[in-house]
Amino acid sequence: MVTKMYKFFIVLSLLLITEIALSATCNKNSNNEITSTAACSTDTLQRIVGIYEIGLCETEPSSPTTTSAFSNTNCSVIFQSNSPFIPTETTISSTGSSRLTGKKYRPANGRYRSMYLVMSTDGAIKASVTFSSARSTDGDSTANVYSARETGTKCWTRHGVNYNMRTGNWAGSNRKTPANIVCGSSVSGLGFSYVKQNSLDAALAKFSETVNTSAGSYKIFLLDGSSKLANSTVRDGMGDVAKVLLYAPQDISITPRTTSMKLSFKLLDATNVDQLSNGGINYLYDLAGGGSIQILVDTTEAGWDNNF
Repeated sequence: MVTKMYKFFIVLSLLLITEIALSATCNKNSNNEITSTAACSTDTLQRIVGIYEIGLCETEPSSPTTTSAFSNTNCSVIFQSNSPFIPTETTISSTGSSRLTGKKYRPANGRYRSMYLVMSTDGAIKASVTFSSARSTDGDSTANVYSARETGTKCWTRHGVNYNMRTGNWAGSNRKTPANIVCGSSVSGLGFSYVKQNSLDAALAKFSETVNTSAGSYKIFLLDGSSKLANSTVRDGMGDVAKVLLYAPQDISITPRTTSMKLSFKLLDATNVDQLSNGGINYLYDLAGGGSIQILVDTTEAGWDNNF
C-alpha cells in the first residue's frame, strides 16, 4: 500500500480576517501568565467553522465579481453539507477536528493545483487566558471615555454573537468590550464567542483580500446570495454578505489507483488578545480569532473511504 500525504495551510484566521493583523506572541512568565499589556496572541482552546462545500480544482477558479458569480468549472466537488442552506460545523483544536457530516465524493482523476472552500460567515473561538496582573473590560462606548466593567486576572469567552465590523469596535475611539468577553478571579460560563464576517476589515466595508505567503497566494471573498462578490454591508449587520469563499493553493494528484481520501483540520494557533492601557488601568477589549489552520489531505491507494 502506498500512502501519500499532502499538507497545505490557510494562514488566515478561521474567521479568516480578524480585526487586526495577528500580533506578536504574548510574553508569559514562569507561571504561564501573560505579562504583555498591548495586543498580542496566544493559544486558542477550540475553534468552530461552518462549511458548505469543498472542491479540488485543476487551476485556481476565476475571482468572483459583483457581476460574475463564483464558478467551480474545472473543479471536483469532494464535500457538500447536507443542506445548501445549513453549513456543517466542525470543531477544531490543536489535536485535530471533528468529522464533517454531509455528502462526500471521490474526485475525478487528475492533478489539482487549488482547493476552494465555501464557508459560513459565522465562526467562533473558545478561549481562556490568565494574566500576571488584573485586566478590566471596558463598559463605556462613549468616545475616549473609559469605564471598568469587570476586573480580574482571568479573562475568557462566553457564548455570544458579534460582528467583525461593528459599533464600538476595539480599534475606534468609541470602543467597548463585547458583553461576552469577561474577566474575573475564576472562569465561569466558558463558551464559544461567535463573530459574523460582515466585512474583511473591522473599520470599513471590504469584500476581497489576497494574502501572499511562502506557500503561495491565498484569496478570500465575501459572496452574496447569488455567489457574486458582495458589495454592501453595514455596521452590526450583514448587508448582502451571505457566505465566505476561500482559494487555497495546493498540489495533489488523483489516479485510477487512488481509492481513499481523508480530510482533517488542525488548529496551530491563536487568539488575538486585544489590550489598551489608560490611566494606569490595563483594558481587555477582545479575545478574537487569529493564527493558522492547517488542512490535511491524505490520499491512499487502497480501500476507498471518504474519511472526513
